[in-house]
Amino acid sequence: MQKNILILIMIIAIVTIGYRWTQIESTKLAPVGLVISLKRLSVLFAVIIGAKLFKEENYFRKVIATSLIVAGALLIYED
Repeated sequence: MQKNILILIMIIAIVTIGYRWTQIESTKLAPVGLVISLKRLSVLFAVIIGAKLFKEENYFRKVIATSLIVAGALLIYED
């Protein structure tokens, strides 16, 4: 069991490094407001995946609240 957790932590670390690197590179190619708006989408995915992973019963409110955060970030990036 301990080995499985270590492998999972290493996978998460590699994915996180890749995520951060692509975020930095994307600010060179696109407006920062758009990049930050897309970054906020990761919060929504984290809530959904966390709810499934930890088998939370009533996570619908969290999804709604997170969706409002994402909507606010998108409003900031208004053309």
